[in-house]
Amino acid sequence: MKSKNNEYPQISTPNNDSNLKIMKWLLVSLIFMTLCIVNQQSFAERLVPDVIINDGSAEADRPISEVIAEIQSSPETMESSELMFNQNCAYCHGNKGGGGKSRKMQCLRFLNNEYVFKTISNGRRAGANIMPSWSKSFDKTKRLMLTAYVMSLKTLPLCEK
Repeated sequence: MKSKNNEYPQISTPNNDSNLKIMKWLLVSLIFMTLCIVNQQSFAERLVPDVIINDGSAEADRPISEVIAEIQSSPETMESSELMFNQNCAYCHGNKGGGGKSRKMQCLRFLNNEYVFKTISNGRRAGANIMPSWSKSFDKTKRLMLTAYVMSLKTLPLCEK
């Protein structure tokens, strides 16, 4: 509708300012959350030991159980391993391996280092349950760290009951 002087009337809506404030708040929140996620991932990367096992050296021939024992002897490395598990595995296996969409990892006495490492590296299919291969996502050191963490779940205090 045109006014008498052939200009369109200005519609004043008080919501324009509040909508703009909400959009700014959402944008700032999104940037903040993104930075938190990136920072948490880079924090986990800093906790990864420089070299636990190098695929091109003589250390590559070390038994997995020896490397796992070395990882488990370092509280900082185990903390990093737990963080990596929570970021990548807890969705299916639950917090601290307590179970979720997939198998519970706690208190499983039959697990051994080689089996867990091969399963993490190559993946596994059991009926409709599919665990992806992590060999392209994680280098050998990180897969060994995940193996060490999963193996530590066998000896939780709740397993002694």
